[in-house]
Amino acid sequence: MLDSFRYPAQSFNALMAGLRGVSWLSALFFLFLFGFEPAACSGQQPPLRIFIFAGQSNMVGSDSKVQDIQRFPPFHGLENAQPSVKFSFCLGRENKMRSNGWVNLQPVDNVVGPELSFARKVLRHTKEPIAIIKCAAGGTTLGGDWNPDNPSGFKLYPVLMDLIHDSLAALEEEGIHYRIEGFMWHQGENDMFVKENMPQYGKNLANFLSRIRKDLKVPDLKFYIGELCTKTIWGMDLRPRMYAISLGQKDVTQKDPFAEYVPTSHVGVEIGKPVGLHYHYGTLGQLEHGENYADAYLSGIGVRTGTERPLTDWPYSTAKPINLFVLAGHHNMEGERAFINDAAALKGKGALLKDRQDIAFKYSLGGGYKVSDGWEPLGPAGYYQTFGPELSFGSALASGGVDQIALAKFTHSGSQIIDWTPQGSEAVSRNLYPQFLSFIKNAIQSLEQKGHEVDLQGIFYHVGENDMSMGSHRKKVVEWLESMIRQSRTDLDQPNLKWFLTQQPPTDHEDLNEMDVTSDMERFALSDVNLIHTKTFDLPGQEIPIVLSTAGIVALGKRLAASYFENQTWVQSIPSDALNALQSSFIDGGICLSHVFQIGSKDRVFYHHVRNAPDVRDRAITEETLFPIWSMSKPITSVAAMMLHERGLFDLDDPVSSVIPELARFKVQSKEGLLVSLNRPITFRDLLLHTSGIGGYDGSFDEEGTWKEVMELNDLSSLIELLVSKPLKHQPGERHTYGLSTAVLG
Repeated sequence: MLDSFRYPAQSFNALMAGLRGVSWLSALFFLFLFGFEPAACSGQQPPLRIFIFAGQSNMVGSDSKVQDIQRFPPFHGLENAQPSVKFSFCLGRENKMRSNGWVNLQPVDNVVGPELSFARKVLRHTKEPIAIIKCAAGGTTLGGDWNPDNPSGFKLYPVLMDLIHDSLAALEEEGIHYRIEGFMWHQGENDMFVKENMPQYGKNLANFLSRIRKDLKVPDLKFYIGELCTKTIWGMDLRPRMYAISLGQKDVTQKDPFAEYVPTSHVGVEIGKPVGLHYHYGTLGQLEHGENYADAYLSGIGVRTGTERPLTDWPYSTAKPINLFVLAGHHNMEGERAFINDAAALKGKGALLKDRQDIAFKYSLGGGYKVSDGWEPLGPAGYYQTFGPELSFGSALASGGVDQIALAKFTHSGSQIIDWTPQGSEAVSRNLYPQFLSFIKNAIQSLEQKGHEVDLQGIFYHVGENDMSMGSHRKKVVEWLESMIRQSRTDLDQPNLKWFLTQQPPTDHEDLNEMDVTSDMERFALSDVNLIHTKTFDLPGQEIPIVLSTAGIVALGKRLAASYFENQTWVQSIPSDALNALQSSFIDGGICLSHVFQIGSKDRVFYHHVRNAPDVRDRAITEETLFPIWSMSKPITSVAAMMLHERGLFDLDDPVSSVIPELARFKVQSKEGLLVSLNRPITFRDLLLHTSGIGGYDGSFDEEGTWKEVMELNDLSSLIELLVSKPLKHQPGERHTYGLSTAVLG
């Protein structure tokens, strides 16, 4: 008789599928004949399910800390041992930590591994007991250390096999029935640094899986291949290398019916100082990654872990349009650090956690990792008992008098702005624009199919947090945003579609601060009448760089709504038709030719319109035409000088010759035509008031005179020499003369 307790669950399921249509008595005889003994018939306990965890640093749990578990409510208690779960391990390279047999599942060396949360979730949804065998070591490669044919370096493949065989032998000595249920693998970061390993990763991985199955004599052992952590800095600057590894992983999991690719780029990552971890998840990411493995396993055996959240009644009337608001973005729009338990503790915020049947909510989180079942009531919908700013946003909209509200949210916390652009990046599998556009169109169409007119109120996009931490991305932010916004208006056939951009403080670091991305964003918003830029620099609840926790996410939602209401009030008060008519009257009345009107506040534009004159002497202009401001540079220069004066760098009555000694050589032309010396030095006050006596505007571009000479100069020292060679119009302070005083001040 075959050794029944070593057969994995999928073998039993496959056999049962093959026996469909056979009488139950014949099927039972067949099962006993081939050794599949149901526990109820044999009197034995259910077999112990063995899960093997193996890989490198992110399987070990590098950069995680047991004490940090208390910061994350969904995972409280995992710092303690789990007596119901057997655990056998060998961790490390040179200095290995070993359990030397079976112990209770628990953190090892103050480090958090994914097995902790995996075990708890699996046992919450199934009854059979489980045990975990774990072999992991950081800085190791599949092409070398884990190579089953020719292990090198730390030769972990034979270490793994010895650990498994010794652990199983110990169970057999105790008479414990078991089956090897699944193999969790997370590795590949170091192979991307070895020239010959990276392109061969898929081939090496396929060979690894094959050898494990052969050596363990479990031909259909299920493998769960964890995606590399692409969320931190290495996920941006090493994107092509990580993409190459992921292609190998996906190729294997697509071809192997017993291998599954487990995404991780939606998990929360602990962002360290100054700009982030290299490629480790940290405590929160390890715990959430463990649940990823559990979800993949449970789904494979037909166990559903989510809860249904249906709309009890469709809340909208067809008599009025539905106001559709689209939310999009990365870490904080997804809400990766806003936990339900925390929100309940916030004063007066418990109501946000209740499903709102009056607001329909549609979502795609993690770039498609979790997708709503059509339209659901607005409520917490994150993967790990989390929620995003949509809860406070929707509540604020309703409180502000907006009715017929529907929210659609598309997020991916593991993305960068380049992933949202139409052109995307070389990591094609991470290009989000087509999915994002399809998501919006689907939301609109699904509402229209219910008989509604849809008014898309705008897209609310929280600017990519990770992009602020890397120079090559930070300097491209506006370029990437512009391409996404422009193309979305074209593809959605809404040329005036409003985009509401919110921005957190960019990462403060000496290598990055020379790139003033905030000013770039402000200039971008000023150039687009339908773009509203809001700085959210004072949000609460930010314990670590980049990522907001619960209080900050709630505040962000309110800020999004405030930005919408403020824009609505201003825009409605702008008499656009009257301004258009006024511009036409300027041209018709001969007051001016082609021109542009712009009305706005310090951080946004409310009216921006170009009117071209039908005059052959004129040049056509657009909203992007640049204009010389000529003498309007004078107030800018004067304000800059007064700022320096306020800082105490000079007094108004200081002689300018103390800074530019050549100015002491000036002469004054008397009424008799003689050149006489200065009665007193020219002061900064004289330059500001144009009482210095310096002229210069006695010609034109193409006529003889000082102005023509000035326009032909190439440097400032030449300007000073030119001016000093000509007499002043009068003694300093004697009267006003409009000339090049401000140029000298500059």
